[in-house]
Amino acid sequence: MARPQGVGTLAGLGLWLALALPARAEGLDLAPARACLERNAPKSSVSFLVEFVKTDRIGGERISRALVMGKKLDDGLRRIVLRFDRPLEIHGTAMLMIESANGPSDFYVWSPGERRVRRVSGRSNSGLFGTDFSYDDFENWRSFQKHGKAERQADGKIGERSVYVISSAPAAGEQSSYERIVSSVDQETCVVLHADPAKIVQVGPLQIATAIELEDKLDQTRTRVTLEDVKLDTAIPDARFRPADLSSGN
Repeated sequence: MARPQGVGTLAGLGLWLALALPARAEGLDLAPARACLERNAPKSSVSFLVEFVKTDRIGGERISRALVMGKKLDDGLRRIVLRFDRPLEIHGTAMLMIESANGPSDFYVWSPGERRVRRVSGRSNSGLFGTDFSYDDFENWRSFQKHGKAERQADGKIGERSVYVISSAPAAGEQSSYERIVSSVDQETCVVLHADPAKIVQVGPLQIATAIELEDKLDQTRTRVTLEDVKLDTAIPDARFRPADLSSGN
């Protein structure tokens, strides 16, 4: 799917799975934005229900829903699994992202129709699972192109809220649908903001953005994303994040 002007408009969900900043940057100091994000990050795990509502150019809607679980394992790398229960044609489909220490995340997909776990060998830039989200967009839930180059731009405003503005680009040779991703971090709540600030809620000690939107201006479609039942730092077995266990349905 073509993306407008090569600039990503996806907002990170504001969870730790979207908080990895490169160690070096040019220009303004990234440290304040990094510290802000880390203050608002779960210590070990997160889970939530997510609903994707895709609206096409004539107003038709398609609703997808998944359980999302994320965890940082003993190797210090994060895993994220999505298990879909809607719509019926993708019920039981699961996708696993495994963070890499040296490059892009690895993706694995299980679907009841294929009845096998498949490692994704190429990155499609088309929407997945009936949404506007590509593999790049799902990976950018952890945000800021960890292995690429990030720079802090001049601070800005969204409404009345002061934000850190971060521009990131893929690493040399890394395949991506985007040339650049621009994210805004609310300086007060430390949430990545491209959503209505009124949709930020407190879960335990953290502030969580429970609604974002992704728009494809060329195809004239958009996907609204809403989160509910957010749980932080609960005990999730490591086995939930192994490719071989995607077919288990757990």
